Amino acid sequence: MSRTTIRDLEGVVALINRMAGQTFTLGYAYGGVRLEGDDGSTDVSPRLSKGEMLEWLHAFTYGLEYAKERGSRAGPMGATGTLGEHVPDPSPTAKAAHLNLDVAAPDQLPGVLRKASERFAQDAEELDSAHQTRSAGRPWRKIARVLDAAADRIAKFV
Repeated sequence: MSRTTIRDLEGVVALINRMAGQTFTLGYAYGGVRLEGDDGSTDVSPRLSKGEMLEWLHAFTYGLEYAKERGSRAGPMGATGTLGEHVPDPSPTAKAAHLNLDVAAPDQLPGVLRKASERFAQDAEELDSAHQTRSAGRPWRKIARVLDAAADRIAKFV
């Protein structure tokens, strides 16, 4: 695992600036870094370590992509696309099919949770591939593990 550098962070911030059409900067203080807007007068993120900030910035880009997709319906980055590539829907929970808890009997719930877990894991792999970084899908993998653990616990009781 490589260290996160200031150059890594600044590269993602440059991408965010192009995507958002605004100017964001990084503020460094107290051993941490945060994303700032309006020339440093607005805190956009909490103060984090460089590694945590890199993950936070990636999540922020997914949010921008998602917002643009929902706003334009022309694709994740609009008709011209800043990234020039398709990025999978970063919000698996936005689709009702991913996690429909309307079950007829309690013993069906573990199966529903496992199916949702599989979908989150698949989305994680797609995000990793699209963004060429293993950290892109990390939140979805964590959710998948939580769902699997919940399914296991529920299966013990029913």
